[in-house]
Amino acid sequence: MTAGQKRLLIGGTVGLLLLLWIVVGVGWTEAILVGVLISLLSATAWMPGRLARVVGSAYLALVVGIFGRVAWGTGGGVALAIVIGVLAWRFLPTRVQRRFAFMLPSMVLLIFVTCTLMYMAPGSPFAQERATTSQALAAQQARFKIEDTATAFFFSYMDGLVTEGTMGPSVMVKGRTVEELVFKALPVSMSLGLLAL
Repeated sequence: MTAGQKRLLIGGTVGLLLLLWIVVGVGWTEAILVGVLISLLSATAWMPGRLARVVGSAYLALVVGIFGRVAWGTGGGVALAIVIGVLAWRFLPTRVQRRFAFMLPSMVLLIFVTCTLMYMAPGSPFAQERATTSQALAAQQARFKIEDTATAFFFSYMDGLVTEGTMGPSVMVKGRTVEELVFKALPVSMSLGLLAL
């Protein structure tokens, strides 16, 4: 057995165990969605070079467009996305394009698994020392867009992320959004990431 076959066998086994765990803990819908996302993610490994260049450029342009739209409006975000996508397709090496093609499905999978694990965990982020009324709990759930299922919450969260460019209000720091907290630490994180790269 070659090293690649061993990695494929180990990855497949881990994927099946994860799906089984999700079926038992949450349900079939979440397990099917995780299976589809893992399939999309693993398909990037066997993607031909030309397709990897196109998909990688498109994914990079999509991410730049989403965040550019928040910063410079819809027209500015779309223009920036087109310019970055064309420049990336033309000048970036195929290895880098393949990494961008891998990046977006892996981030979506990570977000979905995190949402699923949130719903599998006991307790609530709103549970406190003192008992709260059902109206106060319903108001908190509406404010943070907490849905009944992990899949519904995932789609609600992704809709806010893609259409509005927002990650929602922070549960831990009152009166602040998640992107405010993330963007405050982003320069340090990016410099560490670039140094590590």
